[in-house]
Amino acid sequence: MSGYSVTMDDLVVVDFRTENMDDSVKQWRVSRHIPYAESCARQIWFAKAQDFEGFPLERIKGRAVTYHHGTDAYKFLIELNLGLHSQQFGETNITGQIFQSWGDMRRDTPHLAEQYDTLIQHLTADARFIRGNIMNGLKTERFELCARDLSKFSHDESVLIIAGQNKIGEPSVTTDRIARLVSQNKRQRASTVDVTHPDDAISKSIYKGMRALNQKGRILSDVSYINFRELSLAVEMYDRIYVTLPMDEVPIADLEIIDSWANREAKDNTLTHVRTNAKTAGRSSKPWRNADMKGFISPEDIAAEQEKRRSNNANLTRRAEDAIDLCIELRQEGKQPSRALFGKRKKGLIPTVK
Repeated sequence: MSGYSVTMDDLVVVDFRTENMDDSVKQWRVSRHIPYAESCARQIWFAKAQDFEGFPLERIKGRAVTYHHGTDAYKFLIELNLGLHSQQFGETNITGQIFQSWGDMRRDTPHLAEQYDTLIQHLTADARFIRGNIMNGLKTERFELCARDLSKFSHDESVLIIAGQNKIGEPSVTTDRIARLVSQNKRQRASTVDVTHPDDAISKSIYKGMRALNQKGRILSDVSYINFRELSLAVEMYDRIYVTLPMDEVPIADLEIIDSWANREAKDNTLTHVRTNAKTAGRSSKPWRNADMKGFISPEDIAAEQEKRRSNNANLTRRAEDAIDLCIELRQEGKQPSRALFGKRKKGLIPTVK
């Protein structure tokens, strides 16, 4: 079928959970040379309608499959590229997966891959246009990322985590997340990520777990630990201090942290507490609530930032959906989406740069 190009009108997207398929379903996709994106949780396959003839629906558990057709399928793929359907809102790893499957097709079956060239080019160009002009204010809503951003963390700073632990003495989930957030981005990486705990034996156990994560490449900064008794010195030395030890778990330690921070001489560092406890329903415990400290970010501050981002992202999503519809309209007319065309068709959709 040389010279044929898949258009949005004959496009079909099949969407289902990875756990609901067996190997025979995957083999069916391979035999049909269907482009796809996949994760441990989800399968997204896309092709022209006739390529899905004989799709083994009966082999999908519960026949739990969602179909998208035509312009709805094209819109869905742009939304995927923008991260609007990701578990972490705005995350766009799936874009690379789509390119990889298309690249595999171009290598193995170039005569089939060329049918998708124009579609993929339009899809990625439209997503890039919307991301750059409509959704450039998008921010992740993850609690720990909000905490990191509010703390004013920047590249090559020193980080101390007053750490919580899980039931088997390893770093808690929150400790792990904070450590990875400040160490994995080479453009924004802590010079060191140190840990401490009021109980020195627990501190060493958490450090052992952090070293294991470091060796596995999950934490890329240098890792060490300090004795909690050195806290009054630590609040002067470290640029960013994060508390993942739940409030009230060690009440006397809460008071020591508050007192050390309130009486420090350093002015530019920050203390960020990311853990309340189950009894306070997301609110800080009384000692922390009553503390009046400069450079302190509370769980309530983080939650407020999270809600602010949620509201902003919801507004951006509505604008993006309008922009996708306009991109589809322009593509059907054979036109390339541009700021000028958007200005003529839908004034105000793209914010004016002052």
